[in-house]
Amino acid sequence: MKYTAFLVDNEAWALVYLERSLSWEENGFSLLGSSVNSVEALDTILRLKPDAVITDIRMPELSGLELMEKAHQAGLECEFVLLSGFPEFSYAQEAVRLGAFEYCLKPISPQQGNELLGRLRERLDARKGSESL
Repeated sequence: MKYTAFLVDNEAWALVYLERSLSWEENGFSLLGSSVNSVEALDTILRLKPDAVITDIRMPELSGLELMEKAHQAGLECEFVLLSGFPEFSYAQEAVRLGAFEYCLKPISPQQGNELLGRLRERLDARKGSESL
């Protein structure tokens, strides 16, 4: 089964890195797109309804945590992976409280990223399986 993903980070180079360094197709994902603006990203995410969103935590306007919370409040059922360049325990706590799939520190290596995509695909497969029961 193929899943869709959307990337959000206010730093364009980080988006390019994620797009190019991870094996999206091999891990069962197609990228729907990316955004450097978290407010625009929320609108796009709600419209496209990706299976997964990988987002930075610290961004102007909406943080990654706020983006996840607003998407869930709007009824979007997707998995969120939060990335942060700051090892702050409070971010990880809040991410868990809001139901994030995973919280990762930047920079994420291609190996770590591909392992993450594999776990994410397994989670989505399990969710699809339980929905069909």
